[in-house]
Amino acid sequence: MWTVTARRTCRAGGPHGHLKTTTFSGALPLIGMTAPSVYDDAMNGSVFHAYVEQVLVPTLSEGDIVVMDKPACPQGRRDSRRD
Repeated sequence: MWTVTARRTCRAGGPHGHLKTTTFSGALPLIGMTAPSVYDDAMNGSVFHAYVEQVLVPTLSEGDIVVMDKPACPQGRRDSRRD
């Protein structure tokens, strides 16, 4: 991989061959990291819903507040969403 910064070229190492996407999700309450999950691909709607139902919800206590950020999705990669 080549990057150009301040008119200098810097060569950085990267994976050889095909590139792979790994998605990490987790919750960050005041007590520390909880509900960690690693998915070996880009996250889609069905994977997200399974994470929320099977991993995140069991770690929540009464009165907890959940804030979710919707990351940008590349064109053509949007999955069905429940509104």
